[in-house]
Amino acid sequence: MDAIASKTGFEETDRCVGRGGPNLTQNFRLHRIVRLSRGESTHVVVDSTDGMTGLNWEWVARTVRVTPPAGGAIVLEAVPDNPGVAACVDVQSLVHRCPQSPVTVASGSDVAVDVLLEWTAPARARALP
Repeated sequence: MDAIASKTGFEETDRCVGRGGPNLTQNFRLHRIVRLSRGESTHVVVDSTDGMTGLNWEWVARTVRVTPPAGGAIVLEAVPDNPGVAACVDVQSLVHRCPQSPVTVASGSDVAVDVLLEWTAPARARALP
């Protein structure tokens, strides 16, 4: 079973909560929307309390929003704080391929990009355009 938490101005968070009875409790961490444009970078911490994604909920993810300039593109890549852990970025989809960095986002509207870590990874990831 999955559950979704949302609030205006924050990224929606989706988590697998398994099977539970009527007293099932799940904590969610909601993050303010992060928007990047050309030349910007940000540090994005991904940990076990963040949203989950993938066909088998195998990824923990944080989302950043990117709006490339008209006629241009932005290249995003994930650089882990811990070099022993694979981190990657992907345009939101159920099937993620990691490592897959960098990802190019073409011009257009606001694009949601996931910064991903395998759910077993005890590390943090950084998204750098």
